[in-house]
Amino acid sequence: MNNSSTRLLLLFCLTIIFSSCKKSLTPTTASQEEILSLSIQEIDFNYFSAKAKIDFKDNEQDLHFTVNFRMKKDSIVWLSISPALGIEAARCLILKDSVYVLDRINNKYSVYDLSFLSQKFNVPMDLPTIQALLVGNMPFKRDHHDKIIKDAETSLCTVEQHKSDLTAVNFISLITMVLQKLELTEKANHNHLIINYDNFTPINNYNFPNKISVNLNYKQGGTVFKTTINADYTKVEFPEKELNFPFNVPKRFENR
Repeated sequence: MNNSSTRLLLLFCLTIIFSSCKKSLTPTTASQEEILSLSIQEIDFNYFSAKAKIDFKDNEQDLHFTVNFRMKKDSIVWLSISPALGIEAARCLILKDSVYVLDRINNKYSVYDLSFLSQKFNVPMDLPTIQALLVGNMPFKRDHHDKIIKDAETSLCTVEQHKSDLTAVNFISLITMVLQKLELTEKANHNHLIINYDNFTPINNYNFPNKISVNLNYKQGGTVFKTTINADYTKVEFPEKELNFPFNVPKRFENR
């Protein structure tokens, strides 16, 4: 896998791995009771299995491929990436502190620190956040510092959360109480991530987003990179039985 392909895989793991009204609305600081009573859908699972068609475009590439996902909550994210011909090109394993990548095309494997990836792409990220973004959950728990705006005309509620290093704005449907849009902005350098969730269908008593659109703008070495990812889930399951996460490094593979 060449450098650009490796960067593609890491970007995908990180960002997959990441309408407003013109009238004036006054945000209010919600009380603890109001925040806790706002019943926003939270998809809960032990295991998750899915398949998605991905369209990826950045400053250098425009690619199309298929990804098979497997997850164990708060523990593992496993991905198998295949191009149009259906032959696995790469496999990725994301743990709480590390990312492992198998490049089957060039017989190489790589190991990255998860915090290193956050620094490399200037977007704070951890395993629970990655899993939340993949299923359409709010990435951060609500607390009394959140600012909530409800707009009956658009049937939307925004939950604005300020963390130490970034601001998150969650757009919630007041009809279905699902997360429809997420905006993350890093305070230090204004890197910006927008995720839209669409095409919801009922799965295991949840409204699951079968379409996820990601727009990421970030700076690296003085250059502004723009990345868009469109993911269409074609299969989604929440298995009750334990899943396997096969990741064996063949002896012939070179560590890079």
